[in-house]
Amino acid sequence: MFQQLHFLQTGRYVRGIEKPKPIESVRKFLLQAWEEELEAADFYKVMVLKTPSPQPFWIAMHDEMEHAIRLPGYIHWFDERS
Repeated sequence: MFQQLHFLQTGRYVRGIEKPKPIESVRKFLLQAWEEELEAADFYKVMVLKTPSPQPFWIAMHDEMEHAIRLPGYIHWFDERS
């Protein structure tokens, strides 16, 4: 969605997107992902308030909040099995 939005605004696609790094620890990865989802939700909340067209950012904020809600369940599931 953001790739398309960027293209519509600039006529170019985003370049240089990093490839994911290998996972060293599943629990560490889940905790880091949870922190990043919370940070992303905060970022999109600010964008919703700053832009005249907030709908894409509201959708992204909502999506990140859903992920942040689910991740503690995955962490708990992982902890129960390790």
